[in-house]
Amino acid sequence: MKRKKMKVLSAILPVLFMLVMISSAYAQTQFDPKLISAAKKEGKVTLYNSGDREAGEALLKAFKAKFGISGEQYRATSNKVLSKVMEEIEAKNIYADVLCTGSPNVLRLSQKGYIAKHDCQQAKFYPASQQTEHYVNVTGIAMFIMYNKDLVSEKDAPKEWKDLINPKWKGQIVMPDWSASTSPLILFQMFKDIYDTEFLKKAGEQKFIIHKAHGAAANAVASGENAIAFEMLSDRIAVEVKKGAPVGYSVPTPVVFNPRQMGITKGAPHPNAAKLLMEFALSKEGQKIYNLDYWLYSFRSDIQYPPEMYPLDKIKLYDFTPKMWLDFTDNMPKLIEEANQYWLKK
Repeated sequence: MKRKKMKVLSAILPVLFMLVMISSAYAQTQFDPKLISAAKKEGKVTLYNSGDREAGEALLKAFKAKFGISGEQYRATSNKVLSKVMEEIEAKNIYADVLCTGSPNVLRLSQKGYIAKHDCQQAKFYPASQQTEHYVNVTGIAMFIMYNKDLVSEKDAPKEWKDLINPKWKGQIVMPDWSASTSPLILFQMFKDIYDTEFLKKAGEQKFIIHKAHGAAANAVASGENAIAFEMLSDRIAVEVKKGAPVGYSVPTPVVFNPRQMGITKGAPHPNAAKLLMEFALSKEGQKIYNLDYWLYSFRSDIQYPPEMYPLDKIKLYDFTPKMWLDFTDNMPKLIEEANQYWLKK
C-alpha cells in the first residue's frame, strides 16, 4: 500500500512542480512581450526626474537588468524639469521620454497637449483619484517633523504642527527656503486652510534657521547643528536613518503628500521604451525600488510596506485636489510674499 502511494506521489510531484513553475512565471509576466520587443529595438530611454537621484538611478539600473535597455536620467528640481521640457517641445527637439516630477507640472503639461495619453496596464492597481488619462501619481512624498534625538527627547519632541510654535523651540528650528522649494509653501497653504493667522505669526516668531534645500536642512539636524526640522520629506529622513544618524520623526495630523506624477512626453523619441519604463515603475517591483526603499509612499493598492516605514493607513492625509494644485501653482508668487511677511522675522 505504501509503495503504491509512493508511486502516485512520484507521478504527481513533477506535475505539481511544473504547475508551480508555470504559475510563478505567469505571475512574473507583467509586461507585454510585443512591447518589450519594440522597446528593445529602440534601445534606450531617458527619464527626466525631479525625485530622488539615487532612486532614479536604481530604477534605471533594475530596468536595464530586467529588459537589457539602457536608461539615462536628467535630474533637477521640478521647475527646472518643467522649463527644460517646455524648451525642448517648443524647439521641436525632444529628448525626454518619461517625466516624473512633482505636482502639478505634468498636469499643466497635459493641459497643453504635451503629455501623451497612456494605456498603462499597471495603472489598474491605482485608484482613479491618483491618475488621469495622461499620467499616474507614481510617488507620495510625506512631510513629517524631524528632530535630533541627542538634543530633543522622544517625550519632548513636537508631535503635532502646533507643538512647533512652543517658545522653548525658538531659534532651534530649521526650514528649507520656501522661495526655492515648494514643500514649505504647500505647508503654508495648508496652515492657511486649517489654522488662523495667529498660528502663522507665532510660527514666524520662532526665528527659523533657513537652509537652501531639504538635504542641507536634514544634514543640519542629523549633525546636531540644529534640533528640529519644521517639515522634512520622508525620503530625506530615511537617508539619515540609514546612515545611522541620531534622528527621529513625528507624524502630525494632518500630513500633506506631495505626489510625483509620471507621464510620457508627446513625441518622445523612444515611445515604446518609455511605455515599458512607466509600466515597470508602476509595478510592485518598480514601486519597491523607486519608493519603498527610500521611505516614499505608493498609491498602488496591493503594496505591502516594510516594517521600518510608518504605516500609510495610520496617516491622516490633507489631500490636495487637482484644482487645488493648479491654484497653488498660480498663487506661488503671492504665497512666497505672504510667507516672507509671516516667517522672515528680524
